[in-house]
Amino acid sequence: MGEVGLGVVRRVFIKAYEDFKKEKLSFDLFSSVCERLWSRVSGLGEENSELGVMLEYGLELSWYVRNDPQKILKFLEEIEMYIGVNKV
Repeated sequence: MGEVGLGVVRRVFIKAYEDFKKEKLSFDLFSSVCERLWSRVSGLGEENSELGVMLEYGLELSWYVRNDPQKILKFLEEIEMYIGVNKV
C-alpha cells in the first residue's frame, strides 16, 4: 500500500462497508479487505485505535458467519456506529 495514512485507510474501510451493505462485497471479500487494511494500521502501530478495532471486527466476520453467527450483529452494529461518526 505504500505510504498510506490512517485517513485513507478509514475512507477505504467506509467505502468497502458501504459496498458490503449494498451486497457488492461478500462477507469473505469484506473480511479480506479489512484484513489488508488492518495490517496497514498495525504497521503504523495503531492496531488498538478505534479504527484498528473496527477493522478487526470486520476481518473476523468471515469466521463468525460460519462458526458463531450470533455475534455478527454485534460487530455490524459497532461498525455502523463508527461509520456514522466518521463518515466524511
